[in-house]
Amino acid sequence: MQYPANHGATYEVPKETERIGVSAFAYSRKLEAVSLPKGLYKIGRNAFRGCSGLKEIVIPKGVRTIARNAFSGCAALERVEFECSYPEMSARIFEDCTSLREVVLPDSLEEIEDLLFKGCSSLAEINLPATVKEIGYGAFSDCTALKSITLPASVEEIGRSAFSGCSKLEGVHMLSFWPPKLGAEAFDFHYVILYVQRGMRLTYLQEAEAYRQFQRIREADVFSPRQKASSLP
Repeated sequence: MQYPANHGATYEVPKETERIGVSAFAYSRKLEAVSLPKGLYKIGRNAFRGCSGLKEIVIPKGVRTIARNAFSGCAALERVEFECSYPEMSARIFEDCTSLREVVLPDSLEEIEDLLFKGCSSLAEINLPATVKEIGYGAFSDCTALKSITLPASVEEIGRSAFSGCSKLEGVHMLSFWPPKLGAEAFDFHYVILYVQRGMRLTYLQEAEAYRQFQRIREADVFSPRQKASSLP
C-alpha cells in the first residue's frame, strides 16, 4: 500500500493490508502516529524513512520481514516495540533515529543486523534478548548516549565497529563464560571497562587475543537485566 497524499498527522493502515510497499510513507513529515494492522507481514524498504514527526511504532505480531532503512531518519521516533517473535530484519532499519530512547526487542531475536541502530544518539540503554547470537557490523555505532551494555551468554560474535563512536560507553558486561569472536574496532578499547564472570579474566586473555586490546578487564558477578530485576526486594 501507499500513504494517501495530504493525509493528517495520524493514520490507521487498512485492516486488510498485508504489505507496506517500498517508500510508502517515506518523508511524510506531518505523520506523527500510525497504527499497523495485525495481518501485516512485511514492511518494505524505506517504508517510513524520513518521517521526521513519527514518535512511536508498534510492530504487529504477524510481521515477518522488515526491509532495509524502513524507519531510518525518523528523527522524532522515541519508542519502538516488537510484538512479533521471528522478524527477518535487514540493515540500517533504525539508523539515525536520533530521539530513540526505548526499544522492546523480540524475545527470540538471534541477530542484531548491521548498522541497525547506528546514530541513535539518545539511546542510553537497551536490553538484548537471551537468544542473540550475533551483533552485526556497526550495529550500535555512534550511539553517543549509551553508557552500559550487557551482552547475553548466547552471543557468539561481535562484529566490526559494533560499538564504535559510543563516546559515553563505560562498561561492557559479558555474561558468556567463553569469549565471543570480537571484530576489529568493536569498542573503544582504551576507555571501556570489560566486566567478565569471576574466574574468567585469564580465559578471555588467553583464548582470544583480540580481548588483549582492552586496557581494563575486571571480574565481577555479571547478571542480566532480568536477573537484576528479579533480585530486587
